[in-house]
Amino acid sequence: APLERFLRAEPGNRDARSELASAYLQSARAADAAEQFRALTAQLPNEPKPWQGLALSYIALSQEAFRRLEALAPQSGYRLMLLARSALDRGQPRSAMRLFREALEKTPDLRGAHAGLAAAYRRTAHPDLAAGEDERERKVPRPNCAAHPLECEFLAGRYERILTTSAGSAEALYWRSRACSALADQSLERLAALPPSSAVHELLAEAARLRGDLDAAIAQWDAALKLSPGDRRI
Repeated sequence: APLERFLRAEPGNRDARSELASAYLQSARAADAAEQFRALTAQLPNEPKPWQGLALSYIALSQEAFRRLEALAPQSGYRLMLLARSALDRGQPRSAMRLFREALEKTPDLRGAHAGLAAAYRRTAHPDLAAGEDERERKVPRPNCAAHPLECEFLAGRYERILTTSAGSAEALYWRSRACSALADQSLERLAALPPSSAVHELLAEAARLRGDLDAAIAQWDAALKLSPGDRRI
């Protein structure tokens, strides 16, 4: 509350906005944190910390949508699909295969499931099976945008618009989680595009850790150590 009052009095104070954004994120107010970090990235486009904060805010929003989906529809193909994608990101292709198949049993035309299976097959050295799944993915019909507007918004890359809609169904929560993950990826890409420094790699490592991608986190810490070989903390 003191930071909010201060920022109303001095809206151009970047330090106060940064502190408020971090306080929102630590207080499980990820949507408010994202708003403040977005403002900071506009003010300081070449500073790494706001981009990491924005990515972490979107990761938190994605996880929040997943938890709501899990409570609303724990047996749905949408929940299984998110679990499968997470397993694939964590380097668990065989678990991902099982989950993608279960998701397809629940929701046969679930876009991305066959592509996910293809990626898992490639990671387990089965290129022939991967090619078959790629072909099945190409045959998934285009969505009816009147019936599935959020899927159409996602395919068009209009992720922010998805966040402005109500998310009361399993399908809506699924696309909300996917949209937040995509926005987090965009923020991390902007962070990775900044001039190389140990600080940038540290921020990328922390974001990867929070997503459960420990291999990526290790790679980022290694990169940070190469730039600062004498840093015992790294």
